[in-house]
Amino acid sequence: MKLKISYFNKGVLINDIKRFTWIGICYLIFLLFEVPFKIITIDANNTGNPGYLTSMQNIFTNEVLMVSIAVIPVLTAILLFRYIQSKKSVDMIHCLPIKRVKLYDNHIFIGILLLIVPVIITALSALLLKGALGLNTAGIHFTVKNVISWAGITILFNTFIFLLSVFVGMFTGLSAAQGILTYIFLFLPMGLTTLITYNLNFFVYGVASDYYTRSGIDFFSPITKYLAHEPIVFMDIMVYIIFCIIFYLAARFAYHKRSLEAASNAIAFNHLQPVFKYGITFCCMLVGGIYFRINHYWITFGYVIASLFGYIIAEIIITKSLKIFRNMKGYLLYAMVILIVIVGANFDIIGYEKRIPALENIESIYMDNSFYLLNEKEDIQIPLYSETGNFNNIENLHKKLIADKKTLKNYSNSNEQVCLLYNLKGGKQIKRQYKIPSQMYEEYLKPIYESKEYKKNHNSILNTDYKSIDKISINPDHTNKNVTITNPIQIKEAIKILKNEVLSETYEDILDSRDMWSNINILLSNDKRIDLSWKKSYKQFENWLKQNGYYAKARIMPEDIDYAIIEKRNVTNTNGGIDVSIKNSNVKRLKITDKTKLEICLRDHSNSREGQYILCLYLKNGDNINYLSIEDKYVPGFALEYFK
Repeated sequence: MKLKISYFNKGVLINDIKRFTWIGICYLIFLLFEVPFKIITIDANNTGNPGYLTSMQNIFTNEVLMVSIAVIPVLTAILLFRYIQSKKSVDMIHCLPIKRVKLYDNHIFIGILLLIVPVIITALSALLLKGALGLNTAGIHFTVKNVISWAGITILFNTFIFLLSVFVGMFTGLSAAQGILTYIFLFLPMGLTTLITYNLNFFVYGVASDYYTRSGIDFFSPITKYLAHEPIVFMDIMVYIIFCIIFYLAARFAYHKRSLEAASNAIAFNHLQPVFKYGITFCCMLVGGIYFRINHYWITFGYVIASLFGYIIAEIIITKSLKIFRNMKGYLLYAMVILIVIVGANFDIIGYEKRIPALENIESIYMDNSFYLLNEKEDIQIPLYSETGNFNNIENLHKKLIADKKTLKNYSNSNEQVCLLYNLKGGKQIKRQYKIPSQMYEEYLKPIYESKEYKKNHNSILNTDYKSIDKISINPDHTNKNVTITNPIQIKEAIKILKNEVLSETYEDILDSRDMWSNINILLSNDKRIDLSWKKSYKQFENWLKQNGYYAKARIMPEDIDYAIIEKRNVTNTNGGIDVSIKNSNVKRLKITDKTKLEICLRDHSNSREGQYILCLYLKNGDNINYLSIEDKYVPGFALEYFK
């Protein structure tokens, strides 16, 4: 009995294969050069090549493959449905005795086939080469799982972008517009979120812009997700598959309803023209605001000029005419709505800026200098506060920040900020972000920083049992010296002292800008590691090292230094270090060889560029360190006397 295939038409399939097979062949050739051929060339250069392992591991993650995922599916969608963008071809094709939806299904099937088959062939070739070249035992992270994962994700992303481009193509009558709008849609979630939050900062005080731009918004596009180096998990795959189904069905419905006269029109459906027009106007306005972000007057000027430009361009595209001035009523209506929104935001008519949740409704509070940790996939300590004392401390700080709105609203030092996220009972959240000069808020920050909860949030050692520690390594900067402690008794003693040091730190100790003595690396039995610093304020730990004979090897000593030079900054060396090779008699320098004075310099220097004095250390091993500074409050008396 003859098999009846209801969803496919043999004639359409054969015609598409004849016309578009070249796309699949070109894509296959490209992939073969990018994957199997590279495997062969990298393996051939294996001998003595230090970057061999890295090159082999990066075969499936290089940018060229990502570009192909971004380009090939869009090109395929445009070519397969090119006929609906031309009045002659769309009339001819739709005169055939074939239902529209069947035509659509046939083209979709061929398009996905052209994008899938080259990937499968390439993946099989890579697996064959893996066995033929003996890469199974080469200690390379090039496994069957890697190849299958790459093939699966590439097929998924190809299908997603192809169906998105088809979906976009159903709403425009121009192939060029289909391609442009596809890429706009791919970057729209991240781009629009960034533009809106950036512009809100001009008018709304405390907007948590970093949270919204870092809250996984890149997920909505395969391209932005790849650029953010985000891993693809099972839930991501399921959501992308659901989006593929939605795009397929929505485009199918639009294709069925689309008028033949829509060909060559910028927007295929008349009722979507206002969406296109005001969408372009709004986006142009946001870009104009960012470009003219000098003050509120210039921002307003940018809004007017850019939105007017966007509105005129959109009208010209829609009407295909330069006679658009009779349609300017729409712009005036848009301008009135935007003006109302801006005035409302500026005067905080909904009370957003002053909103602080009641303490009894708070479950926990996130507080840090960024929202970065909230989006980390790794097992990282999140600075959450749940004690009533810190609720009160954070509330006091927040109230002060709100009261200082006029002072802080235009503060632009992006290195200092407070990010707050209130987790409320019932699941709601309140997020705020403020740029602050921390020295102005010591009174409010001090009780928070000195709380035990803060220290536990920011020091993993306080949550670590000494029994889970295998080794402690102390590695001082600028020298080849190091200390390794493996004795369980000494590990127990050292960890106890370090915990006491951390718990007893004052606000001033925590923010101490002086350079640390050494890095302390604590290796756990589960192969994880804790890193902390041996700070200049850790006197108990310093005494313990002396008692156990580790002190001289755990830090740079005056005996390691041949001499040091201190120079006062001037206009020619504001940001740099000391270059003693320049024989300039006008530059006054203090040379130090006395061990006691060298010790003072070692204890009080920093790696910051603040302060009037530059310090250069010349080590006995031939190295020199010429980028150190001594901040004004730590300048030793003998230096002040010399440069008086």
